[in-house]
Amino acid sequence: MRKVMLVTGASSGIGREVAILLARKGHSVYAGARRLDRMQDLAEHGITPVEMDVTRGDDNERAVSRIIESEGRIDVLINNAGFGLYGPVEDIPLDDARYQFEVNPFASPTSPSSSCRT
Repeated sequence: MRKVMLVTGASSGIGREVAILLARKGHSVYAGARRLDRMQDLAEHGITPVEMDVTRGDDNERAVSRIIESEGRIDVLINNAGFGLYGPVEDIPLDDARYQFEVNPFASPTSPSSSCRT
């Protein structure tokens, strides 16, 4: 059965490969990431790129609304967006650490989220 899926963090790595695999399996896949230019080639796989920053509630609402308007539903969310900060914790600027929490554990395309960065 064909499912409508949204994969966040799909501009590279695991998110990108998951989106391609799901499209090959016949699902309708929307690939979300901040940088739309890094996902343009996903259209070759039948994937629809969607520009979104998961820490920005308005981006999330716009992306979800677009998919629902087009497909009528979203069956599966793979909330893969995330990044790592490297180095000793005492060397990481506090704003960067807060932003990492906004992206990794807190952000969700299904609920608005505030952003530490504008």
